[in-house]
Amino acid sequence: MALKRFIAASLAVMLLAAAASLAAGGGTGADPVATLSYIEKKVIPQFNANLSVAVSSAEPELAAMRDEALRTINGLDTSSVQINSSGLDRQIEYEAYMRLMDDGFMFTAEGSVTVRLAAGERLIVAEGGEMRLMRGAATLAGERAAEIVNVTSAALNYASLAMSAGTRYVVTDGERLAGAETASGADILVSGSYQVLPAARPRHTDAAFALRTLGVMRGASTGFELGRSATRLEALIMFIRLLGEEDEALAYTGACPFTDLPAWNNGEPAKYAGYAYSKGYALGVGNSRFDPNSPATAEMYMTFLLRALGYSEDAGDFDWADAPSAAERLGVITAFEHDSLLRQSFIRDSMAYVSWRALSAKCKNGTVLAEKLMDAGAFTERQYAAAGDGGVRLLG
Repeated sequence: MALKRFIAASLAVMLLAAAASLAAGGGTGADPVATLSYIEKKVIPQFNANLSVAVSSAEPELAAMRDEALRTINGLDTSSVQINSSGLDRQIEYEAYMRLMDDGFMFTAEGSVTVRLAAGERLIVAEGGEMRLMRGAATLAGERAAEIVNVTSAALNYASLAMSAGTRYVVTDGERLAGAETASGADILVSGSYQVLPAARPRHTDAAFALRTLGVMRGASTGFELGRSATRLEALIMFIRLLGEEDEALAYTGACPFTDLPAWNNGEPAKYAGYAYSKGYALGVGNSRFDPNSPATAEMYMTFLLRALGYSEDAGDFDWADAPSAAERLGVITAFEHDSLLRQSFIRDSMAYVSWRALSAKCKNGTVLAEKLMDAGAFTERQYAAAGDGGVRLLG
């Protein structure tokens, strides 16, 4: 079929680009890069073995996505809107590649290979694999609780720490995703099995639209901005809405201890943050600062979601550093969703998806969150049904 040929061709181009990147530059016996022979004899056969299955399983879903997108395009006033068909093709290519990654496809280095990461790309390394920063700047990435051992100093490191050039890092955790990412480009020497992930792109616009129907995610004049990082303030506002307490927050007239909040919408940020502080929901980062514009992490937002569902760190239900895994254990997201979402950096697209999934999750007391919010008057049963009428595509 045409779509299958397109996906296969797109993935082949990606593979060749990755192979060219791996083969670029020189190397020695102690620090080799992937050779053309290695790519032809090892990488391509392994890739092809997974390709037909992955394409076959992904094709119906991707075809449906393209059909829906084309129906939307056909309904637009094309006299005032320009359609970027190449952008749609790139999104389908991205979806196909991510389907392979989500299904567990990995390259396996024999010895060591130098992986060249472009800005925004992320490396995931399997348990027992080793990483060493050779050029550029990179940070350890993945889940906050994932264990990465600094072999040079024998110290246990975690995600978000800057990698030191030449230092050997070994992933010792087989339960959580771990690796490295770069904002400006880097060469990383890798041994073991690994994935290279492109910069995160939106995949869950449907979830954002469903949440907008319920007043949970509203966006701005520039749209939902799903491709950028969610901020700490945005995560807090979403949390308050999922608690069904937005009206109380906006009616808050008490003091706000934070001095670094923006003043848009007649001081609403101070109301949200001040209310959250008064309820013990958020304590800031110290020195009267909330740090509203810094990126929210998956751990932070999953902690908010679990609190909205009635779970508590103080009660021993979960630990914030391991909140994504706790969300899986408690049935908020599936194991597949956990891995798919945590592979990449936490963006507003991810926030929309897990928020939608949380609505159908059971609270600690057994009540479904959506039912709790309907009882609180946050939205009606009819609105909730209408939000899901368009169908929100689930991972897995």
